[in-house]
Amino acid sequence: MSVRAAVALTLAILLALAVVSVWLFIALGSGSARALEIIPEKAVLEPVFVGESRPFEIQLKNVSGESVEFRGVMAGCACLKVRIADPRVEPGETTVLTGTLRGRGRAGTFHDELLVVVAGAQEEGYKIPTQWDVKRRVEVSAEAVTLRPDFASAAAGSASVVLRNASEQAIGLSDPKTLPTGIKAVLESHRLLPGQAATARFSADATFVTPGRFSVSFPSSHPSERAVEVQVEVEPVGAIRIVPAVVNWGVLPKRELLERTLDVSLQGELLRTCEFREVKLPAYLSSVREPKSPGPTIRAFAFRVNDAFAGGADIKAEIIIVYRHRPSGRSLNIQVPLSGFVLNDQSG
Repeated sequence: MSVRAAVALTLAILLALAVVSVWLFIALGSGSARALEIIPEKAVLEPVFVGESRPFEIQLKNVSGESVEFRGVMAGCACLKVRIADPRVEPGETTVLTGTLRGRGRAGTFHDELLVVVAGAQEEGYKIPTQWDVKRRVEVSAEAVTLRPDFASAAAGSASVVLRNASEQAIGLSDPKTLPTGIKAVLESHRLLPGQAATARFSADATFVTPGRFSVSFPSSHPSERAVEVQVEVEPVGAIRIVPAVVNWGVLPKRELLERTLDVSLQGELLRTCEFREVKLPAYLSSVREPKSPGPTIRAFAFRVNDAFAGGADIKAEIIIVYRHRPSGRSLNIQVPLSGFVLNDQSG
C-alpha cells in the first residue's frame, strides 16, 4: 500500500469514528436530556369559546434510571395556567402536567410553548408546543362586507352576512344602537337557538362618494360576548379619494402653525362629471388660490392658516368641498377632518 493510500484510509477511518461519536452523543445524550417522555409531544387543546375555561392534561413519563425532580413549569400566554401534580417522579413512573385554558377576547388559532424545568447538573428544559382555537358563540360567515353605492345613478350599495349560533344555548341579538350616517344594518332574526342562523343585511346610501371603513356592532345577550362585530367597507363606484384623508397637526405652537400651508387633492372618476361650487372653511383657514385641475379626474386645493384664533385652542373642525353633479344636478359634499392643539405663543 502506498503512503498516499495509507493516509487516505486513515482519514476515512477517523471521519467514520467522528460520525459515530456524534450519532451516539445525539442518541444517548446526557442522562437528564432523555429523562422524560412527553405524551403527547405536541399538545393540541380542545377548542374553547371566548370567556370559557377548559382543563387539559399532559403526561410526563420518567424513562431514565434515576429520579427526576421538577423545578417548575411555565407558559408564555397568561391564558394558560399550568402545574405539575408531583414534585418528583421515579424511574418508569408517570406524573401529570395539569392546566387550564381560558379563551381570551379574540377568536382565532393560537400557539405557545410550555416549558418544564427539571433539576440536574445543568437544569434542563423540556419545551412542549401547544396549540388551541378560540371560537365565538355567534359565528359570522364573513369578517367584512363591501358596499358599492353609486352616486351617479343614485343607487345604494348592499351586502349581507350570515350569523350562526355555534353554542348550546339561545342567544339574543339586537340591531346596532348607533350607525354612521348613511349606513343601515338590519337583522333577519333577533333570537338564535343553538345551531340556528340568521341573515344580517347592510346598505350604504348613494350619498357616499369617498371610501370608508366602519365597525358595526350587534349587541348580544351572552355575558362573555357582549356584541357581534362586522366590518363594513364602503367603496363607492367612481370613488373620490382624498389626500390627505385626515389632517392631524398634533400639538404645536401657534407661530409654527401660521407658517404652514395645507395641500389637499381629490382624485376619482366621478370628478369628470362634477363642477366645483364652493369650499367651506373654519375661520382659521383661508384658500391660497382657486382649485387647480391637473387632469380630468384630479383637483388640487391649497389652504393657509390665518390668525383667527388665540393660542391654547383645541382644533376640531373640517373642510367641506362642495361639488355639483352635472347630469343629476345634485350636490355632493367632500369632508376633510381637521384636528390638533395650538399652544400659547408668548413670543407671537
